[in-house]
Amino acid sequence: MYGVHFAALHRRVKKRAQGGQSKGNNGYFHPSDEAGIMRVVVARAELGVLMTFDELMRLVEAAALRKLPDISHESC
Repeated sequence: MYGVHFAALHRRVKKRAQGGQSKGNNGYFHPSDEAGIMRVVVARAELGVLMTFDELMRLVEAAALRKLPDISHESC
């Protein structure tokens, strides 16, 4: 779809998941949260299980929402 060979993409994702840092820090996720997302993506790729964009977005949303403070009525 984007012209990136699957093996090259897998190597880059796996390297990132194993602690390789890319240049720059966008600050959207804490490195440990990003590493957790990447571990899931890499594990699925190594098993040959395709991940849809929607599944990836649900994973990213869950990681982002995990750190929000509890502002529910019950927490007061």
